[in-house]
Amino acid sequence: MSEDRFEGKRQSVGSAAVKRSVHFDQTKDRLLKAATEYLLSVGLANWSYRGCARTLGVSSNTLNYYFKSKDFLLVEILETVRFRDLPLLDEFKNVPVNKFEELSLAFWDVMSDGKQFPLGMAQFELYALAMREPEKYSSVLDSEQLWIDGIASILEKADYPADELSPTARMFLWAYRGLYLSLLVSDHSQESIDRTRSAFKELVRLVVGRFPDNS
Repeated sequence: MSEDRFEGKRQSVGSAAVKRSVHFDQTKDRLLKAATEYLLSVGLANWSYRGCARTLGVSSNTLNYYFKSKDFLLVEILETVRFRDLPLLDEFKNVPVNKFEELSLAFWDVMSDGKQFPLGMAQFELYALAMREPEKYSSVLDSEQLWIDGIASILEKADYPADELSPTARMFLWAYRGLYLSLLVSDHSQESIDRTRSAFKELVRLVVGRFPDNS
């Protein structure tokens, strides 16, 4: 085989490999998005590998091909769920200090919409998995730290004392989480929504009230 023909064949093989790789990634991404929506619709407690495959219109072997196993697929789904609210984190990082209360309440109103409850429930189910298998789901804390750092950056712009930045940011995040969990386990009535919103509004007011400019 001449050098030119060999080079042509090598390039052809390489091009085919790239196309296969692109097709693999695109198909995997499509399946992952569909599997994530399936989990959000049924909840982690009712999620099953076979049920997921059946809903996606593929076989369990197909899922094995793209995700290796049930555990690997579940981890990727939960990672997708975990990162869904990160665009909101960017808004928090960049918000002017005088808009902190406004954005916080707007965020609460978005998350307290019943359409968001499946996402919220999935996130708490992820925490439950992390409690049982902390090493396997250690990335849960990575997302939490991103939020703590984002909130702390706003407090820093408000001239909060340096030694209070992280503790206050943690208190704010953890108190929000507790209130949101209370909402999720409630009867989801308007009374419950109003009650938890009032409590969250008071939390925001307490934090904003400690901004040096408001002292």
